Amino acid sequence: MDGAFLGEVNFQPAGPDAWGMGVLLHAPYRGRGYGRRALELLLERAFVTNGIPKLQNDFEAGRDAALAIHLAAGFRQVGTQRARRFGRDIHLLVLELTREEYLASRVEIVPVDDPEERAAIAASVLADLPGWFGLPESTAEYVETSRGLPFWSARRGGEDLGFLALRQTGPEAAELYVMGVRPACHRLGLGRKLFEAAYQYAKAREYRFLQVKTVQEGRYPEYDRTNAFYRALGFTELECLPTLWDAWNPCQLFILSVE
Repeated sequence: MDGAFLGEVNFQPAGPDAWGMGVLLHAPYRGRGYGRRALELLLERAFVTNGIPKLQNDFEAGRDAALAIHLAAGFRQVGTQRARRFGRDIHLLVLELTREEYLASRVEIVPVDDPEERAAIAASVLADLPGWFGLPESTAEYVETSRGLPFWSARRGGEDLGFLALRQTGPEAAELYVMGVRPACHRLGLGRKLFEAAYQYAKAREYRFLQVKTVQEGRYPEYDRTNAFYRALGFTELECLPTLWDAWNPCQLFILSVE
């Protein structure tokens, strides 16, 4: 359709944390996939380029094609409302999609088999996390050891946003040896997705337990958030090993039963 004007898309502020949006196609071009593609371009611009936190849209109930492309793009129906438009009362469907939901839906969790690629991903991600991995010697050890471990990357469009390496510690147990997600991608659910991949790997090999080591709660805000994350995954505190690392970083051991 070179040069033809098919319609328009737009988004505009609608509140302190949300933007309204619209997709309008002229009738001759509907039902031909242009609406779906227009919505994809709008979401890319809004969430990736502009970084807006949330999009909301509403349209009249019964527009099944519009509802289908929004749901396929990840929107959730969050309500209904009555409105008067163009001189008549109508029933509106209200849908929304957050930036976090959009970005997370575009991420794949992929196993990485090449040792050099594992090391490169680990080094790159850990370099973005000085609050957690600020000791060069320890970070170098994590990177080197990760070469030979089962390893998963959270990948979007060829970019590695996070990773997890799993190490077997006994005949029926393993540990989350090292895990990191770039700060800009925190709170997108990537850590949970990486954990789920490792958990399924452990379950398939009939491991009975997973463990993870972190810094005892109350020492650093960063590690307090890490502890909360592991608890949310179902891990339980097993014991604190105050001399495993050093006096400033008492090691907290968490454990989880694989079922």
